[in-house]
Amino acid sequence: MTPEEFLQGVYQPLPSIIESARHIFHNEPLKEIRNFKSSNFDEVIHNVHAIIQQAQQTNSHHLILISGVPGAGKTFVGLTLAYESPSAVYLSGNAPLVDVLQDALQTTTFVQALRNYKDDFKNDLPLNEHVLIFDEAQRAWDAVKMKGPFSEPDVMIQIAKLKPWSVVIGLIGEGQEIHTGEEQGIRLWNDAIAGQNFTVHAKHNQEAFPNALEYYENAHLHLNTSLRTHNALQYFKWVEAFLEGDIATNRPIEQHLQKERFILKRMTSLGEAKHYVRGVYQDSNKTYGLVTSSKNRAVQQVPFSQPRDRIKPHVAYYNDPSSQYYCRNLQYAATEFHSQGLELDMTIVVWGNDLTWRQNDWQFNQYALNRQAENPIQMKLNAYRVLLTRGRDGVIIVKS
Repeated sequence: MTPEEFLQGVYQPLPSIIESARHIFHNEPLKEIRNFKSSNFDEVIHNVHAIIQQAQQTNSHHLILISGVPGAGKTFVGLTLAYESPSAVYLSGNAPLVDVLQDALQTTTFVQALRNYKDDFKNDLPLNEHVLIFDEAQRAWDAVKMKGPFSEPDVMIQIAKLKPWSVVIGLIGEGQEIHTGEEQGIRLWNDAIAGQNFTVHAKHNQEAFPNALEYYENAHLHLNTSLRTHNALQYFKWVEAFLEGDIATNRPIEQHLQKERFILKRMTSLGEAKHYVRGVYQDSNKTYGLVTSSKNRAVQQVPFSQPRDRIKPHVAYYNDPSSQYYCRNLQYAATEFHSQGLELDMTIVVWGNDLTWRQNDWQFNQYALNRQAENPIQMKLNAYRVLLTRGRDGVIIVKS
């Protein structure tokens, strides 16, 4: 590529996870994406396939943890591996994500709900997959949340051990724990492989997995480039500083984002924000919508179920332009539970009274904290981290 061609080029972010899943499932080539070509996506896929082949040839059991920078495409990697690997299944405990992808793909086999898969195991139904892909593996439920003697990683490892060979692939994100029972992170996976003869492959420090039969530190299992937007890394730094109340760090980041045309605005009127985003995307098929905390009652929220609806409301929010719930109608807001793992081109974050900034510190309204959580304050911050990181082109924050 010549310098002139580069300067005349247009930045192309990776298609949304819904669009990407459709491309994979229908075996269509993804459009040319410069940022995608600059990532190590293919290298990660190649390394995982090599480990799967090793497991099959040696009748051995392996745990692979794939990590990545924000917006790096961990879910995209998981879907690709599920499609390309014989006897593989993509499992997620994120029910809205599963619902939206199953509706977009019009199949219930390519992506499955983790809960249903666990139930099949408990009911002794045949599970034929050798490759189990677990999305958001750091959010796996502990035994207390499972209301039994086993955690979700325990169950996954037990299922895998039923096979002469197996590979469990965990997709690892950080700071996304928003439910009780999800706060122990990858420690549960080390506990689950105790005495099970599992070889672990990860970028993480070997000290995190003393129970591994063998441990291979592999830098090629970490996605090193953000595909969501070319400014995602800088914006994620802004979100972290914002949630830490670090105003001094945020100022230069905001200036950088402004120069790079990443939209980051604060508005006092929801009507003004709606008018603005409609103007930005006039004559465009890009998606935009409202997101808000589940504890914010000042804005209509997308319900999880409505008996008379053709499809589930949270699915309609992403997939059905004819629905009243569709994101671009700007009538209903998706909560952190609806939106985790999914994204819009631009979000309007309707900020609630459950988290307020007073006297140079965050104030947490007691009614809005989950008292069953080990760290309810951190869980509240995680909820807003999810809300603040759903927009690919930009984010508008409006106080409700």
